[in-house]
Amino acid sequence: MAFMKKFGSLITGVKVCYIHNYFMQLVYFYGVVGLFFFAGMLAALSILIFRYQHHAVIKTGAAVLVTSLVCMLNDIPKIITRPNESWLYIWLPVGMILSVYYQQKGLIHRKEEHGL
Repeated sequence: MAFMKKFGSLITGVKVCYIHNYFMQLVYFYGVVGLFFFAGMLAALSILIFRYQHHAVIKTGAAVLVTSLVCMLNDIPKIITRPNESWLYIWLPVGMILSVYYQQKGLIHRKEEHGL
């Protein structure tokens, strides 16, 4: 019965505002396509984490990302929104991991290299 109260909008048409599980909320707002793109982003990040696992920022970013994914199981409404505290859960570790990737590829230059 609790399942029907919480997810009844899929059957009865009553609007549900907050499901309390980001992955179900992702499917509710963006459909299977949104879930596919989110899973693709996580897969790409997993490859980068494995490739640069020796880097300290990657280790920290991976730990924050795993913690964030666990937190998303019960309390994040959506991540595509105006900047707020929930951005720290997903976009901070994504930025940390991508910064190491771009630095290793030479796309980010340090100030010392250019004499600035």
